[in-house]
Amino acid sequence: MKSKPGSLIASGLLLAVLIVSAGSEPTAAFPEDPPRPVVNPVSYIDGVGPNPFRESTTIEFTLSPAGADGPVRLDVLDLSGRTVARLFEGRLHLGGHRYDWHGRADNGARMGTGIYLARLTTREGSLSAKLVLLQ
Repeated sequence: MKSKPGSLIASGLLLAVLIVSAGSEPTAAFPEDPPRPVVNPVSYIDGVGPNPFRESTTIEFTLSPAGADGPVRLDVLDLSGRTVARLFEGRLHLGGHRYDWHGRADNGARMGTGIYLARLTTREGSLSAKLVLLQ
């Protein structure tokens, strides 16, 4: 394919701009690749904070494409594995999410001092993070 100086050349995925200065040969300048969002191959829990906590804590997690393509559940469990609070159940979009736990069971009762687990369940499996509630 022939081109004229200053024209755009599209070849496959590569786009080049020919730049010509007086008395010099044409050179190609390639535009920078546009930034792409980072997509993690698996879902993960970003963190919990504050931890330990007295009043409330925030659980942050990121869903991968596979994790977002199905049901999502975020529970708080005691150390015996009993679900004390369900913070979310349904579908969520790809990317980051935040949910607060105020140290209460689903029935509204204040939970006692202790260690609890935040469990994120997606079609990929389950992930857990430790929560420490202080009175």
